[in-house]
Amino acid sequence: MSKQKMKKCNKDLNEFLIEIDNIPSDIIGSDFPCNFNYNHTEERIYSFVNDLEKKIGKNLRVIDGYQDAMFSFTVNYAIPEGVKYDIDWPDTQPYLSIRFSNWGNLAATRNISGHPPIDSNELEIIKHTLDKYGFIWIDGDILKNMPYNGIYISSDTINSWWDRFFEYS
Repeated sequence: MSKQKMKKCNKDLNEFLIEIDNIPSDIIGSDFPCNFNYNHTEERIYSFVNDLEKKIGKNLRVIDGYQDAMFSFTVNYAIPEGVKYDIDWPDTQPYLSIRFSNWGNLAATRNISGHPPIDSNELEIIKHTLDKYGFIWIDGDILKNMPYNGIYISSDTINSWWDRFFEYS
């Protein structure tokens, strides 16, 4: 899906998501579409991260190796010194989480409960940098609240469009 087409579909996000949902896969509701190329996606994500670190002046980390998920990569801020695990992240600091869906070059950010939102200027830099590397930014908070009405109707675990493209299957 071209970025131009996505802009036209902004009026009807649901229509756009249904189009992505209809990308062929071996099995309806599969974690991966037939055209997903893990290695190519990984290269683009690492290039995106290197570029974004320079632009925002913060260290980032890439997490991969997810199983049974509709996404393969997450990019987060690097854990601050003195913090052992993500769960101990200071709730006074924003927590960046960008998930990269296996479907349609989608990338989503969400505001993590208990943390202040990402600075709006920084979010704009993230969106522009995602676009530079061929990813389509979607607001994960909107997807979380959009009821799923796509082709994968036989699941108890897919209730929202967030679940369909950015959650564990």
